[in-house]
Amino acid sequence: MAKVIVLVGMAGVGKSTIGEALACLMGVEFADTDKAVEQASGLSLVELFDKVGESGFRQIESAMLEVFKSIENDCVLAVGGGIILSEKNREVLKNKKFLVVFLEDDIEAIYKRLHTKQRPLFTDISLDKFKQVYAERLPLYADVANGVLDIRGMSVERAVKQLNSLIPILYLAHTKCKV
Repeated sequence: MAKVIVLVGMAGVGKSTIGEALACLMGVEFADTDKAVEQASGLSLVELFDKVGESGFRQIESAMLEVFKSIENDCVLAVGGGIILSEKNREVLKNKKFLVVFLEDDIEAIYKRLHTKQRPLFTDISLDKFKQVYAERLPLYADVANGVLDIRGMSVERAVKQLNSLIPILYLAHTKCKV
C-alpha cells in the first residue's frame, strides 16, 4: 500500500512549500489539492470561487480528495485549509493510507503571509475574524491528524528536517507496528 503523507493546516501556513521540499528530500511525488482543482477546472481558485462559490468549490475539492485516496505511489499531499470542514473529508483523511500531519504556526504570522497572496475567503478578513476561523478549525485539524508539527519561527529547511524525522515515528504509531 502506498504511503501518502498529508499536510493539513490553515491557508498560508506553508503546506505547499514545506510539502514540496519534503517530497524532494524523500524522493517521492508532491501533489496539492488546490493546484489539482485549478488544473482540472482551468480556473484559478479566486476565479473558481467567483464562479461556483465556496459550496461549489468544496464539492470539487472533496471529489479531488477522493481521487488522491486511490493514488498508487508514495507521495506528499498538501490539502486546502478548509478541506476539514466536511465530515466526509475528515473520514477520508482518517484512511489508513494517509498519514496526516497538522502544521501549526503563529496565527499572526500566517495572517501576514496570507495578505501577500490572493486567497479566496481571506483577502479582506480582519485579524480577529481570522483568529475566529482558526479557532473553529483547530479541533477539526486535531481530529484528523496523526501528529502535529509546530513550525513557529522555523525556516522551511528546518521544518522539513523536523517533519522528515517525525514521519517514521508517526508511521509506526499509525500502523500499530511493533519495533
